[in-house]
Amino acid sequence: IQHYDLEARLIPDEHRLEARVVMTAQLAGAKPLNRVIFRLGPQMGVQRIARLDSPLPPKAAAPGVSGESEIPFRHEEGVLACRLPQAASPGQPLYLYFEYVSESTAPRLWRGDVIGSASGFLRPESCWYPYTLWGDNATCKATYRLPESLQVVGNGTLQEERVEQGERLASWESTLPFFGITLAYGPYTKTSREVKAGGRTFPLSCYTLPEHASRAAEVITEAQLILSFYSERFCPFPYEALKIVEAPAFPGGYGSCTLLLLMSNFFEGDMQRWLLAHELSHQWWGNLLGIELAGEGANIPWLSEGFATYSDILYTEHLESQRHWRQHLDKYAGLYYEHASHGTDEPILTVRWASPMYHAITYEKGALVLHALRYLMGDEAFFQALRTYAERYAFSAVTVDDFRRVCEEYYQAEPESPGYPAEGERASLEWFFEEWLERPGFPILKIESVKAAPASAGFEIKVTMIQEESVYRLPVDLRVRGHLDQEFTRRVWLTMPDEVLTFESSWVPQEVQLDPDGWLLKDPRPAFIHWKLSG
Repeated sequence: IQHYDLEARLIPDEHRLEARVVMTAQLAGAKPLNRVIFRLGPQMGVQRIARLDSPLPPKAAAPGVSGESEIPFRHEEGVLACRLPQAASPGQPLYLYFEYVSESTAPRLWRGDVIGSASGFLRPESCWYPYTLWGDNATCKATYRLPESLQVVGNGTLQEERVEQGERLASWESTLPFFGITLAYGPYTKTSREVKAGGRTFPLSCYTLPEHASRAAEVITEAQLILSFYSERFCPFPYEALKIVEAPAFPGGYGSCTLLLLMSNFFEGDMQRWLLAHELSHQWWGNLLGIELAGEGANIPWLSEGFATYSDILYTEHLESQRHWRQHLDKYAGLYYEHASHGTDEPILTVRWASPMYHAITYEKGALVLHALRYLMGDEAFFQALRTYAERYAFSAVTVDDFRRVCEEYYQAEPESPGYPAEGERASLEWFFEEWLERPGFPILKIESVKAAPASAGFEIKVTMIQEESVYRLPVDLRVRGHLDQEFTRRVWLTMPDEVLTFESSWVPQEVQLDPDGWLLKDPRPAFIHWKLSG
């Protein structure tokens, strides 16, 4: 799909949507095609589908200039199958016209979207407009009509807004390709400011219910700080506008392209910076870089949600003290451990939305896997890789392999690493991605014993480490402390079920800590990761 020209009328009191769509598409394959499959929500009643000779909608087509041919279709359980009377040829534009209405009499639609009498929102999850696969980017012009007492906010920039005969018309246009046409409407108060982030000046607007209008300026200020940080850390903010919209019926946050939906609770009490930071990061992870749904390593929400969760960790690190940053990391680790202890764990690579472990694995564990990758690679290499990844794959869909290959360009493997290259070759990270993304669970590391014996330089310290269940190959910090200020930290590699690590010291150890700075997701039991000399 290349472009949408969409017109939709919202009738809130009837919980009704009436839509007409002209879609411009092009066949990607090498063979002619006479059957096309789309996603369109089961609550949508399709009235007509036609093939056009031009991208002009039927009402604007001059007789004899833009022809139409009716397309037979079958619409069952959210799948819309269309049979073209004449096969579409590769490389030639295909213009399709859809006309449909929502048939639900209740405000809540399929998968949670809402057409309420006072406010509502529509997202691609409800399949309220036709698309092929998640991640099929296209440009869009969307014109919405609704009662004049309400405002509607869409993707892109507002091109036109007027009121006629008691109805508000608002036209939103996105000239950069994206996936996921989204809208929100309500009796909003708009606050807007020109801001600068990543070398670009653009309008940043906040649409709130009237009772929360006083919070809008604070939200805009915080959002600008976050966008500036991400523009430096990832790549410059790529869009011409950004809107943050209060969605009373929404249970959290949602980061569509140039459009954020946030629950009403966000605009009350203390600023929830982590939520704003998470959703703003989706302008990069999930929008600028979409999720690939075809091919090996595909359909993995970690590339969007795991990255977004780690982005709010990075913003906390940038903004707060080391102690608060560690607390933020520990909070996410604790959420994952709690779910993993009561549910059936799954690999990041294969967990899906229907799983009760989806959020804990994709968001929390996913972020902590990126944290472990950062520790393995080092800050300079890791952040160079993130920036190159964002710049190289902008406005396209990505796979895990795309990210891994970029990381390998910057990874300087240690001799102990499983990915240490032969002469003339590049270091590999396949082992890391296999262990952390294709396996369920996490490392169970345990300090089995610590012994100190007299040696020529003072004492020889032997730390016996074991790994229970699956063996992970990983570097880890060991911090050894004696009396008073005696201390040293060593980075060591663990690659076997059990191994003895030997150090020399001029003093007897009193305690040994495994991964004291919390870089690795691991079994958190204190008896496993913190040894103290008894007596």
